[in-house]
Amino acid sequence: MPHPHEPALASRCAAHLKILCAEDNPVNQRLVRAVLEAAGAEVCIVGNGLEAVDALAAKRFDLVLMDIRMPLMDGLEATREIRRLERFEGRRPTPILALSANALPEHVEASGAAGMDGHVGKPFRPEDLFASISRVVGEAVAAA
Repeated sequence: MPHPHEPALASRCAAHLKILCAEDNPVNQRLVRAVLEAAGAEVCIVGNGLEAVDALAAKRFDLVLMDIRMPLMDGLEATREIRRLERFEGRRPTPILALSANALPEHVEASGAAGMDGHVGKPFRPEDLFASISRVVGEAVAAA
């Protein structure tokens, strides 16, 4: 049986993180911002993959939440471009989680092949999002 305080403990993983969220749907943008800011994260929202690549080129983030289906540049293409830039600049990879309604096994596989570190399906439960954030941020810290 889960501990009654697990959601609160899991949400603490997001405290003080700088998180970039690439999401084109305004309702989802507000939801992600509300959930993450309530946990103490600093959240920057962009509306497509091209803006995500530009934001990461200009500023460092602890984590990226990346929708898959977006206008101008989708999340898979944006992730491949981010990984290419990180390799070119010799930077440590920024953890990237897919946050997408595209959650079939082939979508999860495609997000991993593009360079994402995990996949959270939409609609998401905050505890699942926080568990994934904790895992990928923890792995990034351990690799540093």
